[in-house]
Amino acid sequence: VVSDDGHANENRLAALEQLAGDLTPQGDRRLLQLASAIEDGPVLARLLRQVGGRSDFPSAPLLLGKLESPVAQVRAAAIDSLAALDINTAGKRISQRLEDESPEVRLAAVKAVGKLRLSQASVRLLVMAASDLPAVRGVCLDALRRLGEAGAVPSAVASLDSREARFEALNYLAEFGDSTHTARLVKIAETDRALDTLSAIVRALARWQQTAVEGRTSTDEALLENAVARVQGGSGLLLHWRTTGPLAADAAAAAIGHA
Repeated sequence: VVSDDGHANENRLAALEQLAGDLTPQGDRRLLQLASAIEDGPVLARLLRQVGGRSDFPSAPLLLGKLESPVAQVRAAAIDSLAALDINTAGKRISQRLEDESPEVRLAAVKAVGKLRLSQASVRLLVMAASDLPAVRGVCLDALRRLGEAGAVPSAVASLDSREARFEALNYLAEFGDSTHTARLVKIAETDRALDTLSAIVRALARWQQTAVEGRTSTDEALLENAVARVQGGSGLLLHWRTTGPLAADAAAAAIGHA
């Protein structure tokens, strides 16, 4: 059924799910054989993703070949699977897909660039991170963070206004931003009560606290400490704490008294 294009795609996809679930490790090669013979389309795209979840047989040649598929869905699936299998030799060809005509393929390529740490694509990602599309900015910021590229701070700050890219922007700023953004993050926490957003805000504030910065004053330190307290107090959630110890009895008593 899977390989017969005379059946509806819905039925073929359902048959594929059953086949993939029933296969033993020794039978996994059947998926590769099917993927090599089936026409480009949604069924092949699903097959390629199934192949990407199995690292015990040589699928790289097939996946690399499908980067040139005329069907965008198939190209995107091939990229996803190459990244899932950590096939770094595909780096140059995946980076080329950042210029693909299909938004779906470009997004898949951005994610793969980050996962595979393809630093040669950083310049292109910096341009894409300024896109008008929040979804594009978000995945680019995540990839740039993974690559250790610090040049996208303005794009990350701009992306704080978009719920679709906010989480990735906060994670990026935690790495490459600084305490000059504290008030902005506290303001966001007053209106966006999503747990992942609040956690990312507190994580950024706490990281800035821990990062040594030349010229930072005790007043600056207090502002960061207060910002963490305001986010936690306003949300009613305990998101950050510190521990110490073990302490001798007199030292513990002194610490409790000081608190």
